[in-house]
Amino acid sequence: MPKPLIYMVRADLDDDYVLPHHAWYARKHAPDNMAAGFWSARGYDSAVSPNMWNIYEVPDAEIFSSEAYNAGHKSDPFLATA
Repeated sequence: MPKPLIYMVRADLDDDYVLPHHAWYARKHAPDNMAAGFWSARGYDSAVSPNMWNIYEVPDAEIFSSEAYNAGHKSDPFLATA
């Protein structure tokens, strides 16, 4: 089995944006990424900046060019806000 790559996203979310982001991540974004072939998707909060961390395991960098990954982005209206 190949070793996964770790992909991290860090950001500072405004206080009024944290709960909508968590709901979107849990219900749409993480499931879409898992369906596209991600091996794991986890979100974390931090008390210091940056206050949001998402950590993913992916099989390789090519996944970001895959039709499955890009189709999820094209069908996700929340990404324009995110």
